[in-house]
Amino acid sequence: MPSTSRDPHDLPDDAAPGVLAAYVGEDVGRQLMVRLCLGVAALGLLAGAFSEASDAARTAVAVVSGLGIVLLATAGLARWSRPRQWLAIAAVLVTTTPLVALVLAQHRDA
Repeated sequence: MPSTSRDPHDLPDDAAPGVLAAYVGEDVGRQLMVRLCLGVAALGLLAGAFSEASDAARTAVAVVSGLGIVLLATAGLARWSRPRQWLAIAAVLVTTTPLVALVLAQHRDA
């Protein structure tokens, strides 16, 4: 079973230009999504710290955001495979974004 490449240096020298372009495009897209997730998680930490929302919502968004940052840092530093990194990105976005929206909505109503 062939494994997916983790490093551009693992690509064969005779790879077609389309293969290289697809690899670079996916890598750039993944890095942009990681930065977007980190931004949402950082916003969640700030909202959890300084919001006027309920204590339960503030605690939940702070904990989930902190865990999301740790997960993304671990995925990047441990050089997880690309599909596993995409899974981490999706998990952080799916869990953090609704909580941030909830805290900001409660803050606006307070």
